[in-house]
Amino acid sequence: MARPRSLLPSLRDHAKLGPWLALSLLALPACSDDPPALDESGTTEVAATTEPTADTGLDGSTGTTGDTEAESTGTSGDEPDEPEHELGSTPNVLCEAAVAQLQRIAEENASGAPDLTVVTNAYLGEDGNGTALQQLVRTWGGRLGRVEDGLLIDESAILDALESGTEADLIDVETRVLLVISLLIRARLGEVASAQPEANRPPELLYAAWDDAYCYFDAVVRPHAQAVDALARELEPTEADMQLGFEWGHGGIESEAASFAIDEWSVPPAEQQIAKSMFRVYDRLVLDLATQAQAQDDPLLARRALGLFGLLEDRLKGRNTPGIAIIQADLSGDPAVIDPGSIRRELDVAWAKRTRNYASLALDEGTLGAAPGHTGAHEGRTYAKVIIPAMEAVVPDFVGADHLAQWDAYVQAIVDDDPAAAQAASDLLVPPLCAYQALLGIAACTGNQDEPPPG
Repeated sequence: MARPRSLLPSLRDHAKLGPWLALSLLALPACSDDPPALDESGTTEVAATTEPTADTGLDGSTGTTGDTEAESTGTSGDEPDEPEHELGSTPNVLCEAAVAQLQRIAEENASGAPDLTVVTNAYLGEDGNGTALQQLVRTWGGRLGRVEDGLLIDESAILDALESGTEADLIDVETRVLLVISLLIRARLGEVASAQPEANRPPELLYAAWDDAYCYFDAVVRPHAQAVDALARELEPTEADMQLGFEWGHGGIESEAASFAIDEWSVPPAEQQIAKSMFRVYDRLVLDLATQAQAQDDPLLARRALGLFGLLEDRLKGRNTPGIAIIQADLSGDPAVIDPGSIRRELDVAWAKRTRNYASLALDEGTLGAAPGHTGAHEGRTYAKVIIPAMEAVVPDFVGADHLAQWDAYVQAIVDDDPAAAQAASDLLVPPLCAYQALLGIAACTGNQDEPPPG
């Protein structure tokens, strides 16, 4: 039986923080997480998190790893030829519990008068022994290597914010958790997309990782995507792009060639479609919040925009590294003088360069007719949707729908291993991207270079 879709969130319409901030936990879907335990060197000085029960893993997952024939083939035993794997069907206690505690924090922040005790208890627990949310931050901080001077970066930032306890600090707690979740989603999808053929690996392990990412998307990112799509500015809605990406990649976890090898023509491009669509979601929210903060002279809206910019910051590194400090300074100062146009420009410098890179990458690297070329073209097409609205506003005769159709032609030429068609499509893609780079003040059209330092 198909898993029922989560109900849409009941969002609080609070003028300061915006109605999209509260997260939905109604009919939360089952999902999977299977992280390893952290050793003592990767923890901060705080009481240990609540221990899982004997029949669960560290993450609360109750899924199996396929010790029996029925488990390793994804069948029930009674119906050996009928697969049981449905998107989001792997159980996970940690995801459900952690998101419930994040929901408490989001609702408290949206109340207009957040209570430090409520937020602290949602993270540390009423007895101070930790919660699933703290366990999530700690576990994934360790797995992702987010450690500095022996301390987990995100855990330390959250504890510092709770100690300070201002209204702005409580927003930092929430957005820092969102950063960890975004990194978790990207990492879990990457594990599956990069998985090499391995005959002894039960496919359940890859389904579990994919379902884990889907769980956090469904409960946390999906409401944000819905809020972005409600602005009615997207040619192709972000929520649908991510949902289709999850479905597409899930269907390729066991390829036609072998159950122990992913389909490299579907899983990696699906991963890119999801991740780059997530960047589009938070690009839109950062700009929307910055614009509201300036119009309303509201430092809390600016603080939230600053926190969400953290989810995009690594996309500027190597493409517009100086823009990071510019955006951070703009969102950290007097909200009345925030310049949304400047923020838009600094973000788009990075997006335009990344998009340009993929508009000819398969030709440049000789990957026509190959899965990596196909993946890169889908990555470029998804990045293009971040900048299409701005390009339509300023690039003469540019039509976003036509541009996406040209990306489609480029993708098809790669699949067909057709150099002439690929070159023709690329020749249509590159000029408007370079024209936009020129309007952004980039001296020479490029796909991967930082801007030279001033002077």
